[in-house]
Formats: sequence, structure tokens, C-alpha cells
Amino acid sequence: MKHALGFLLSLALLPVSAQTAASPPVAVPEEANIPLQEQRIRMGIITLGKLNQTLSGISDKDSAEAAVASVLRAGEELRIWAQTFTTLPPLSEAEQSLYEERYLPIVRRLNRQIKRQGERLASAEYYGSMNLAGALVRIVHSNQ
Repeated sequence: MKHALGFLLSLALLPVSAQTAASPPVAVPEEANIPLQEQRIRMGIITLGKLNQTLSGISDKDSAEAAVASVLRAGEELRIWAQTFTTLPPLSEAEQSLYEERYLPIVRRLNRQIKRQGERLASAEYYGSMNLAGALVRIVHSNQ
């Protein structure tokens, strides 16, 4: 299972070359009786969306310092989220293909957005917040 869905987390934290214009908020399809694996995927997507939103709101040292707790919380949620897949039954090839088709574009979009925000913050030298810089490094290292 870790191999089957771990790609979602790794995609969200690895750089990609493609850049896109700003996208609408994360939209996850609504369905009744959602399988546990899909619920977990959605939880990760929501966490990535929150992280992106937090990073997008940083514009000065005060907002950078205020975001540190949220960034660290998102990092911890992502770490725990990735571990939850080890306790779930493995996906069939059909299920994996379905989830990749349904959610991989969302994860890739979030990946690009988070990467852009990270680059923006790095170029602004994290607005002087070494705490923010450390929190972002911690997320990347704890989720590799």
C-alpha cells in the first residue's frame, strides 16, 4: 500500500518543471460510501491544500512567523498521513488506476503551487524568518 499511494506524498514535495497559472481551490469529488483508501487520499490532498494556502498568505516577517505553527502542523499531518497507508489493504490495479486518474492531477497542481510558494519564499529569504525556513526544511526531510 505504501508503494501504491506513497507517490501522492512524494509528488507533493518533489520539484516539477511545469508551471501553470493560479488554479482554483482544491475540489475533491463528493461520493457516498467512500472507501477508506480514498478517504485517506482526500485527507492528504486537503492537508496539501492547507499548506499551500498558508504559504500563499506569507508576505512579510510577521506573517512568516505566524505561519510557522501551521507549516509544522501540516508537516506532521503529512507524515502521519503517509504512515496510515501501511495499515490499509493493498489496492487492486484497477483501484490504483482509478485513484491516479482522479487525484493525481490535483496533487500535481498542488505540487506546482507549493513549489512556486517555496521558491517565492526562498527568494525573499523567508522574510527574515529562520523559523519558517527551518519548518519548511523539516517538512521536506521528514516526508522523504
